Amino acid sequence: MISLNEPYRKVPKNIMEKMVVEKDYRPKCDEKWPATLTRIILKSWDPVPKKRPSFTAIKDALTNAIKIRS
Repeated sequence: MISLNEPYRKVPKNIMEKMVVEKDYRPKCDEKWPATLTRIILKSWDPVPKKRPSFTAIKDALTNAIKIRS
């Protein structure tokens, strides 16, 4: 959503599913995005579900990032 582009739009759905599920393939994060957001995205893509941040942790990180920028 942040990139305003549909990831994998030219890749057939069955191939895309294998890339993401079996090969842990992810789109690249844009270097122009805020570092806090990139860290949240990358942590959320951890292949080990228990290592992914909770929604509360994501909310807190974004809230803190907003406070720092204000």
